[in-house]
Amino acid sequence: MGIDNMFPDFEEVHSAVTPHLDELESHRQDLIGQIKKHGLVTLGVILFSLLLIAFLPDAIVVVGGAFVIYLVFIAFKLYNRYQAFRLEFKEKVVATLSKQILDLSQLENETEEYEYKCHYDHNRRVSDTHIYNSKLFPARIDEIKGEDLFQGVLGLTDFQFSEITLVEIRKSTNAKGHTTRKRVKLFDGILFVADFHKDFDGITTLTSANFVNNSFLGHFSLFSDLKKMDLESAEFNRAFHVRSTDETKARYLLSSSMMERILQFKAQHHQKIEISFVNSRMCIALSSGKNYFEPSLFNPMDKQQTRSIYDDLTFFFGMIEEFDLNTRIWNK
Repeated sequence: MGIDNMFPDFEEVHSAVTPHLDELESHRQDLIGQIKKHGLVTLGVILFSLLLIAFLPDAIVVVGGAFVIYLVFIAFKLYNRYQAFRLEFKEKVVATLSKQILDLSQLENETEEYEYKCHYDHNRRVSDTHIYNSKLFPARIDEIKGEDLFQGVLGLTDFQFSEITLVEIRKSTNAKGHTTRKRVKLFDGILFVADFHKDFDGITTLTSANFVNNSFLGHFSLFSDLKKMDLESAEFNRAFHVRSTDETKARYLLSSSMMERILQFKAQHHQKIEISFVNSRMCIALSSGKNYFEPSLFNPMDKQQTRSIYDDLTFFFGMIEEFDLNTRIWNK
C-alpha cells in the first residue's frame, strides 16, 4: 500500500467540513466589507485632516495625534476581527480535517496494536525540551515562537509536529561604545518528532550539504562528541553531512533502505532538511518560509483552500510511512 493509498481521498474528508464553509465564507466577506469601509473612512479622515491643517497650521499636532489614535483603534478592531475569523477556520477546518484523515486512514501491515489519533492545538508548539534535545539547533536560542501543534499516534509511532521560529539576538558595540542589537533567524519551519519508545545508543545527525547557513557555522563544536563520518553511499554523502557519537549504531540506523528513503524524500521536497536520531526519537526539521494551516482572507472559502490544508496534513502525516517508522528495527 503506497502513501497515496493509506489516507482517505480529499472528497471523502471534505464532506466533513462542507457544512462550515458557507458560514466561514459569510464571515470572510463581512470582514472584507469592514476593511473596505474603514479604508474609505480613513481616506476621508486624511482629506479632512489635510484641509484642517491647511486652514489651521497650528493644529497640526492635535490633528496628527488624533489621526494616529484613530488609526491604532481601527487597526486593533480589524486585527481582532481577523483573529476571530482565523480561529474559527482552524477549529472548523484544520482540526476537523486532521481528525478525519487519521480516523479514515489504513496502514499497510496493520495489526491490532495500531492506533490512529491526533489532537490539534493551534496555540501550542513543540516543547523547548524537544527543540534542544533534537541537537539540530544551536545551544543558544534567545526567542522561540510557534503554533499549530499536532500530536498523536499513527500505527505504532507517537508523533508531534508544529511550526517553530528560532531567533538569536546578537549584540555588537562600536568604538564609541554604542551597542546595537540584531535579530538573526536561526530556523523557520516545521519540526517533526517521532518517538519509537525504543532507545538506540548515541546521537546521529544529518545536515543538508548543499545549503549554507551562516548562523549555524561552528554549531557542531557545541556537541564535541559528534564526529563526522562517511557512509557507503557516495550520493548520500554528497547530500548530507553525517555526524554521530556512535559510528556503529549510525550505520545500523542508516541502512541502505533508510538512506534511499531519505534521498527520495529530499528529491521530492526542496526545503532544507535536517534529521537527527536521539534517544528514542527521530527529529526532522524542514525549513520553509510558508505559514501553514492559515486561511486566505482574499480568496473564497472553497475547495481550493481546504485542499491546501488537506495536502499539507497528508504530507506531514505521511512522513511516518515515508521513512517506514512503524517498522521496528531498533531494540533496547
